[in-house]
Amino acid sequence: MILLPTLASAAEHQPLAKLWSDEAHFEVQPEAIGTPSDHMHFLSMFWDADPVDTPGEPHFKAYYIGGPGFSTRLARSTDGVNFADAGTVLGIGAAGAWDDRIASFSSVWKDADTYYLVYEGAGQDTAWPGDIALATSSDGVNFTKQGRILTHRAGTYEKANIGTPSLHKEGDTWYLYYHGFDGTDVQIGLATGSDLATDMTRVQATPIIPTSAADWDSGTAGKRSRLIKEGDYYYMAYEGSTDQPFDRASWSTGIARSLDLLHWEKLPQNPVIPATGGGFGYDGPEMLYVGDDLYIYYRTGANQTARAKLVWDAVPEPSGLCLLTVGGTAVLAFRRRRRS
Repeated sequence: MILLPTLASAAEHQPLAKLWSDEAHFEVQPEAIGTPSDHMHFLSMFWDADPVDTPGEPHFKAYYIGGPGFSTRLARSTDGVNFADAGTVLGIGAAGAWDDRIASFSSVWKDADTYYLVYEGAGQDTAWPGDIALATSSDGVNFTKQGRILTHRAGTYEKANIGTPSLHKEGDTWYLYYHGFDGTDVQIGLATGSDLATDMTRVQATPIIPTSAADWDSGTAGKRSRLIKEGDYYYMAYEGSTDQPFDRASWSTGIARSLDLLHWEKLPQNPVIPATGGGFGYDGPEMLYVGDDLYIYYRTGANQTARAKLVWDAVPEPSGLCLLTVGGTAVLAFRRRRRS
């Protein structure tokens, strides 16, 4: 069965806004996600309605970290649960190349007849600790590397490395979100431009989504999902952690929203899925619709891939009843009980 995304109707109801009013929450689902041989971590996933690689067979494309080394692989699915692996689509560079250790944590955006893939690259040589590069393809499978498009900067919040890029396009403008790491905290930055290969400029010298002072994301505000537009707001899911050491920190995923793609408001109730007691997990989120249902896909603490579904809470029972008279008409008023 093919589950077609119905983005228009979902956006009309604006279910993500219900998170701010405590009328919805994400509920962990029981399905095991992945291919028969791989768990597919750190997804970049979208519905390809008119695929070039499988003409007439629309499907979800999921790009993820896989071998050899930290390369980028592709898997396809029609239901968002069961995937067929399509192999490596972007490999690490040859020995001595700036990306001979990592060419992954990719994000893919299809625009007209071209698939644009941005990825985090890093080398075995410590001179190449992590930068962002571009690759393009006409079929979503065979990608050609176009070189680095954004490099980390000394003396800033991204002085150690940058990576985990995510793409969005609005009109003729590309939005490239990424993490910057200064050796202590991981925080989210943004570059924009009209041409991914030649015209990307940072919007400011500081993070657009910083870590918190002492909350669930005090050490990391990092890898994020693609954006979803509902009403006037854009929404993203992003991973967070407490302070270092990261392999013993508590990790989870939260939600943020924005009216202008630059200024972001974190959900006060974050995180929205479980958190690890210590160690990686519940991280690397991707958020998208499968049919009418909205899911966050993530890596679990057990190193599996799972998803959580946005569900609306039942209407709260009335509390604090009182009888009012309005214009000669008796009206029963009550205060709604918020979900605990």
